[in-house]
Amino acid sequence: MKDMIERKLNTTESTLEILSKTPPKKTDPGKFAIPCALGTLKIDNAFCDLGASVSILPYSVYKKLPKTPLIPTSVTVQQADRTIIHPLGKIEDIPVQVGKLFIPADLIVLDIPEDAHVPIILGRPFLFTAGALIDVGRGAFDLHSWGGGGSVPKV
Repeated sequence: MKDMIERKLNTTESTLEILSKTPPKKTDPGKFAIPCALGTLKIDNAFCDLGASVSILPYSVYKKLPKTPLIPTSVTVQQADRTIIHPLGKIEDIPVQVGKLFIPADLIVLDIPEDAHVPIILGRPFLFTAGALIDVGRGAFDLHSWGGGGSVPKV
């Protein structure tokens, strides 16, 4: 009986010790967006989305770019509300400037309204190509696979 009580006390002490080392709960840090540029077009808040399997560019933003041919694509895009959108086309290997680096990206062009808060979405393929490490705590986007990398603060 004494052995059972000692085990129970040890378990309670261990639980209290674990709980006392638990970090404080944080609030939602909001969307993760970074400044970038497509050619001469500056974008203050490109949304970095680990949930997106493609990078998205609204047609209204595409029209602001220097003459860049649209390549036909058979890809369909399923939105968060499960609606399907057929792209107008895609642009391949467009250099996206992040800080002093130029990272090639493929962008799917959709006929959707331009959102001033999220003008483009940079999906997983771009983030993988960039060697991006997203540090939510610091609010930074680190580029580690590129020589000289560096850190880009989120907007």
